[in-house]
Amino acid sequence: MIRNYLKLGLRNLLKNRLSSIINICGLGLAVGCCLVVAVFLDWSFFQDTFHSKLDKLYVVEKIALKDGNEEFRGDSPAPIAEMLKNEFPQIKNSARIDFEESIIKEGDNVFRESISFVDDSFYDMFDFPVKWGNTKTFTEPNSIVLTEELSEKLYGKANTVGKNLNVRFNVNGREIVENFTIKGVFEKRPFETSFYFSALIPFQKMASLGININDDWSRNVDMTFIETENDDSGLPNELQSKKYLNLYNAANKDNKILKYHFQALKTMNLHSYKLGSTRFNNTHIIGLVMLISIAIAILLLVCFNFMNIAVASASNRLKEIGVRKVMGSNRKQIIFQFILENLILCTVGVGFGLLLANMLFLPWFSRIAGFDLTQKFLNNSHIWMTLLALIILTVLGGAAYPSFYISSLKPISIVKGSMALGSKNRFRKMLLGFQFFLTFLGISMALAFVQENKISRAKSWGYDPTNNVVVKLDVEHGFDVLNSELRNNVKVQSLSGTTLPLEWAKEMVIKVEGQDYQIKGLKALPNFANTMGISIINGRDLSDAYQTDKTTSVLVNQTFLKRLNWKTGIGKTVEYENKKYLIVGEMKDFHYENFEHTIQPLMLMGCGKEEVKYAYVKTEKGLLNTAHLIAESVWRKAFPNVPFDYYYQDTVFDNYYYGFTQVIQILSAASFIMIIVSITGIFGLALLILSKKMKEISVRKVLGAGMGNIGYQIVKEFLFAIGIAFIIGVPISYLLTKAIFGQVTPESQVSFLPLVATLAGLVLMTIFSVSWHLYKAFVANPTEFLKDN
Repeated sequence: MIRNYLKLGLRNLLKNRLSSIINICGLGLAVGCCLVVAVFLDWSFFQDTFHSKLDKLYVVEKIALKDGNEEFRGDSPAPIAEMLKNEFPQIKNSARIDFEESIIKEGDNVFRESISFVDDSFYDMFDFPVKWGNTKTFTEPNSIVLTEELSEKLYGKANTVGKNLNVRFNVNGREIVENFTIKGVFEKRPFETSFYFSALIPFQKMASLGININDDWSRNVDMTFIETENDDSGLPNELQSKKYLNLYNAANKDNKILKYHFQALKTMNLHSYKLGSTRFNNTHIIGLVMLISIAIAILLLVCFNFMNIAVASASNRLKEIGVRKVMGSNRKQIIFQFILENLILCTVGVGFGLLLANMLFLPWFSRIAGFDLTQKFLNNSHIWMTLLALIILTVLGGAAYPSFYISSLKPISIVKGSMALGSKNRFRKMLLGFQFFLTFLGISMALAFVQENKISRAKSWGYDPTNNVVVKLDVEHGFDVLNSELRNNVKVQSLSGTTLPLEWAKEMVIKVEGQDYQIKGLKALPNFANTMGISIINGRDLSDAYQTDKTTSVLVNQTFLKRLNWKTGIGKTVEYENKKYLIVGEMKDFHYENFEHTIQPLMLMGCGKEEVKYAYVKTEKGLLNTAHLIAESVWRKAFPNVPFDYYYQDTVFDNYYYGFTQVIQILSAASFIMIIVSITGIFGLALLILSKKMKEISVRKVLGAGMGNIGYQIVKEFLFAIGIAFIIGVPISYLLTKAIFGQVTPESQVSFLPLVATLAGLVLMTIFSVSWHLYKAFVANPTEFLKDN
C-alpha cells in the first residue's frame, strides 16, 4: 500500500514539474539559510563546552553609571580574585588573566605579541587542549606556554618544548628583557571557546618586572574568573560585595562603579556585547534576533508558497479526489497521500538546502563572520536535529491545510462539479498578503541600511583625519627621534602627539564650583588641535609659546559647555585630581569616537614630550597608503629591534563601518532570496490561477476585452496583496529600523525613501513574474477553451 502511495506521489510531482521545481528550489534556499543560522546559533549558545567545570565558572565584572544608564565592564580590580576566594567558602578557586603587549625577537623576525599573565589556578579551572608539554610544569618560574598558532609562527611545525624565548616588556617607560623556557604548546584555538590568548606566563612574574598589583585597587586586570563549589548560591550579593566596592571607588575617584556582577561563563558570549571593554567573543543580541527573524521569514515565505500552490493545484485534482472517495478511500488515506507527496518533495528540498548550505551559504557567511563555521557543520548533532525539524515543519506547514480541507469535501459535490475550491480565495489572499509583507520588510530594511551606510561614510568627523599616520611609541625618546628627523622633511606638514589615541579618550571626573561632572579627557602636545584640523571657535589652541599650556591649560568642546550651561568657558577654571586647570580655548564638536556614540564633553589637556605614547604625523596630500614609509624609515634606522607599529587615522572607524557592511550583506542576501522565492511563488501561482480563469478570459476576449483588462484580471489579486502589505509594513518597518539605528547610530534619521522604493520594486517584481502568463493569455485562441461548452 505504501508502495502505491509512493508511486502515486511521485507521478503527481512529475506531472506538475513546474510547481515541484518551484517548491524544491524555494525550500532549498530557505533550508540553506536556516542551517547557516542554526550553525551560528549553535556556536553562540554552546561556547566553552569542552571545560569540565563550565557550570561552576563565573566572570567578575564591574557595573558603572554612564549617562544615567548602567554600563558593564569586563575588567576587574587585581586584588579581588584572591579576596573572594579567601572570604567566601563557596568560592573554591579564582584566576586572573592580564594581557600585556610585548616584543618577541626570533632570528631576524621582530614582532609584537600580546602575552597573558595567569594565576597558577588557571590550569586547574580550564581544560584547553594541550598538544605538547605537561601542565604540571606550566607554573614553573620563567616558564611560558604558547598556542600552536604562535609556535608555528616562531618555529614552524616542530615541537618547541624546551626552547628558550626572549621577550621584551615596556614597564613604565623601562625596557626589560626576560628569558623564558617554553614548557608547553596548546592546540589550535578551539572552535567553541569564548576567549583565547597567544602565550601564558605565571602571574607572579609580574613582580620581578616591577609590576606589583596584588594589593593595588587602582589597577585592573583584563579577566577575573571564580570557580564555585556547586552553583551560584554562594556568590556574594550586593551587600556582601560592598566592601570591595568601597575599596575600588576609594582608589578610583574618577572612575567609580555601582556594583560588581558575576556572569556565568557558559552564557558569556551572549552577554559580552554589553561590556565596554572585553577580551571575550561577543555577538550582539540584535544580530542574533535579526538572523533568527530572517530565517523564520524565509521559511514562512516558502511554506506559504507551498500552501498557495497546493490549494490552487488541488482545484485541478478535485475530480480525482471525488472518484477516490466514491471508490472507497477514506479521509485518512487522502490526508496521508497529500502528506506523503509533500514529504517526498520536502526531503528533496531539504537535501538541496543541505548542499547549498555546505557548498555556498556557509563559506560565504564564514567570510562575513570572520571565522570558519563549516568545521562544525556535518559532524554536529544539533544540525541534523534541525534538518529533521525542518522536514517535519515544512511537510506539516505545506500540506496540513490543503490535505485536511480537501479531504473533508463531499464526493457528490465534487463529482457533480458544483464544488469550486476557494472561490472567494480569502485564505490564499491572506497568505499572499503576508508573503508580500515579509518581503517588503526585508527589502525596505536592507535599503535603509544601505542608505544609512552611505550617509555615515559621507558624514563629517568634525576634523580632518586624512593624511595622518599614527605611530605607537613604546621606547624611550621615541618622539624626540621622530621629531628631530621629520620636522625638516618637506612631505611632513606637522607632528604632534598624545598619551592615548584620540579615540581612546578616558573617563574623568572634574569638579566645577563644588559639583562633580563626568567627562572624557585626553592629554596632547601643544598644537595638537591644529595638526588634526580641529576647529577652535573661541580662544586659542595650546601652544609651545606658553609654558603653562603643557601643565595647567586645557581646551574644551561645545558639548562640555552645554553640560555646564556655560555660554563660554574662556578664563574659567576646572579642578581635576586636586589641581586647577585654566580653559584657554573652545573646540568645535568633533567625533573622536565612532557614530555609535554621541559626542560627550571633552577636555584636551597639555602634556610634555616625555609623556607622549602616540605620534601623529600629518603628511602632504597624495601619498595615500605610502605615507607611513616616511616615519618607518626613520624608525627602523633608530630602533631596529622594535617593530614599527602604525595605523592611519582615517581608518579608526573601519570596524564600525564594517559592522554596517556585514548587516547590509546579510540583509541584501536575505532580500535577494526573498525576491527569488516570491517571484517563483507568484509565477507558479499565476500559472495555476490562469489555468482556472482561461474560460473567463476567453469569454472576455470574445466580447472585446483588451490586453489591459485581461492583465488586470490576473494581476489585481497580487496588487491588492501588495497594497495591504504596504499599509501594514510601512509603520512596522519604520519602527524596527528606527529601533535598530537607535542602538548602532543614535544620531541617524530614518528616511521614507526605502519604503517607497520597496513598494515600487514589489509592483515591478509582480508584473515581471506574471508577464509571461499575460502574454500567453492574450495570444491564446478563445475557441480552445470554449469548444467544450
